Amino acid sequence: MSELLRSPAAVVIEARDAFTIAARSGAVLRFEGDSASFASAVWSLLARPMQAEDLRARLSKQAGSDVPAVLLGELVTALEGIGAIVRPRPVESPPGRRRPLEGTRVVLALSGAIAAADAPRTVLALQQRGATVRVVMSAAARRFVSRSTLEALTHAPVPSRLWSRDPSEPVPHIEIGRWADAVFVAPASATTLGRIASGDCSDLVSALVIATRAPVLVAPSMNDAMLGSPSVRRNLETLKKDGFHVLSSSSGVEVADAPADRGAHFGGAATPSQLAAAFEAWFSHCDPNNRARSIDWDEIYRCNAAEALPWLADAPDEDVRRALVDAVPPPARVLDIGCGLGLQSRDAAALGYSMVAIDISGQAIAKASSTPGSPVVFVRDDITDSRLGGRFDAIVDRGTFHTLSGAMRKRYAENVARLAGPGAFLILVHDGPGADPRFATEKLAPEMLATELPGYALVSYAPATLRRGEEGLAFCSTLRRLTT
Repeated sequence: MSELLRSPAAVVIEARDAFTIAARSGAVLRFEGDSASFASAVWSLLARPMQAEDLRARLSKQAGSDVPAVLLGELVTALEGIGAIVRPRPVESPPGRRRPLEGTRVVLALSGAIAAADAPRTVLALQQRGATVRVVMSAAARRFVSRSTLEALTHAPVPSRLWSRDPSEPVPHIEIGRWADAVFVAPASATTLGRIASGDCSDLVSALVIATRAPVLVAPSMNDAMLGSPSVRRNLETLKKDGFHVLSSSSGVEVADAPADRGAHFGGAATPSQLAAAFEAWFSHCDPNNRARSIDWDEIYRCNAAEALPWLADAPDEDVRRALVDAVPPPARVLDIGCGLGLQSRDAAALGYSMVAIDISGQAIAKASSTPGSPVVFVRDDITDSRLGGRFDAIVDRGTFHTLSGAMRKRYAENVARLAGPGAFLILVHDGPGADPRFATEKLAPEMLATELPGYALVSYAPATLRRGEEGLAFCSTLRRLTT
């Protein structure tokens, strides 16, 4: 026998001695007196799927007497007849199936169009598909939606200015642009389209779109006359030529008209659910490697001194050294992922380990290998697309894994599994949930790592320091590859 469940499309109005239910079809049922109380009790219990016999048993317990099956059957038949109660079909999801945008970092950029008022629902629709969402907004967008609401939904700051009042904070359009796997400008006003097309970085939204190397989808929203104007059409063509993607406008309501005179017009933004569905379909065809290519690590190491890069320690990381010694004794074969300038690799080599160190930046590798007499083998390599061979007894990663998007973390896990010998250890230093949210990293509790890295079991973890000024806000976690 199938389960019963109240329809989310039905609307209920309750009064002291009346219970009225309206279905999506427009059909209405009204109950009064004892019938109203009975209908209300049934409706409350069917917030979750339930067999009819279980429902009758619960109702009988509440009433303190047996509820006749015929009475309950008549009510269920009436409610099913108008679509207020449904019988959900069981859906079996394959084991480990992920939501379509699971792990994807999406920046929702809001401009000063009235559709910005729907942004909270767009955030929720993207989150329901598995995306991690951050929001930025233009100064004009603040007229239509509250930053506090968006911050409550995303659990992240929502900037609206190019510069922070605190000079020590990262510049928003650069930091968030690097964090993003994709940027979704929805809604995009005519003014914002013009700024992006002309390279005008005077506003946070346009500056972020121009600065990011992540793919960008733009959803225009404006009056149909504006959308059809030569200047806006020209700007849209420029955006397409520049490599941006443009979502077709939908029908909407012109709020500049008096309420009584409003009608549907072309040019408005789609509904939040339609926007999220369109984004999902678009992103599924984007290059999954785009995130890895979005940061020019060679440029970072070429143009910055070591002391300017907060993740480069002044001395070898004692937490990593301790975890490595506890895991495997020298002369074990060890791989250092994201070695940077090689400080940790050379320290491990001095302890007697046989070290291979890799980094995606050729500039970093060149600087690391310039130290004379170092026994470390430094190799330029991308762990998400690694060309290395052989097996290692331990793999050390101080700050790489948590910078990757969901798709790239999966490829990381595949390559690490290939390079790790049976029973090999993986030592990760990663931001914890309490780490500074302004930095573009996944904040991972150690208990989450075994899910992210199939085939590994968490052995131990301890608080660690990854960046200067953030003492104890990271974790040094040790995992071991399962041998079965």
